[in-house]
Amino acid sequence: MICSLPTIEIKLEHESFLIIMKYTQFSTPYESEFTQFIKQFKRQHPDTEKKQREARALWWDKPPLDLDEMARERMSDVKMKPYEYD
Repeated sequence: MICSLPTIEIKLEHESFLIIMKYTQFSTPYESEFTQFIKQFKRQHPDTEKKQREARALWWDKPPLDLDEMARERMSDVKMKPYEYD
């Protein structure tokens, strides 16, 4: 026996082609085990994203460079000899 489920039909038309997609009321998008794990982990540890943002700010987000100060530092560098023992 073939069971017919109520479906929703979506038609997308473009200049040279037509796409027809059929969805049932029971259609759900695929979700991998890893995605399910991450969602469950975030539900159990709601402060994780805040900690991630703080760690990113600590290690990666740097203040803007001051070009004048960089030029002064470059000018104040002591030039090294190519060979130390001359």
